[in-house]
Amino acid sequence: MAPTPDDRPIGYWIKAADRALDAAITSLHTGAGVDRRGWQVLNQTSISGGQIARVNMHNWFHPMMSTLEVDRQLEALEAAGLLRRVGEDVVLTASGVATHAGLAADQEAFRDLLMRNIGRDDYLAAVRVLQAITANLSVG
Repeated sequence: MAPTPDDRPIGYWIKAADRALDAAITSLHTGAGVDRRGWQVLNQTSISGGQIARVNMHNWFHPMMSTLEVDRQLEALEAAGLLRRVGEDVVLTASGVATHAGLAADQEAFRDLLMRNIGRDDYLAAVRVLQAITANLSVG
């Protein structure tokens, strides 16, 4: 008898959810030339008041993105004119502020779809479980 989806381990669902988020967010922002990781970097810069130290950006995204991936995203966003580097800081440009505002509205609608039929308590429980798994497997 073939296994049912409920028989799959949590690792399967973590990977499946991450891949689904990558595909959906990249598709959502493709018109702006921003993929999921680019959106995350752009959004974190905006949340930080439009300016953030590059080292803080690296620390914020570790281990979700490697330092090389963060730098690759920063270079792509800079080439697109959405941010610029000022010394060791990353600063949103006027175009970056406007692009972020448009993408943020799309993200809000996306989050509504993403969280459909998922209550806040269930979401928080899932986050706590994933935090505990990560802590249990962390060394040092």
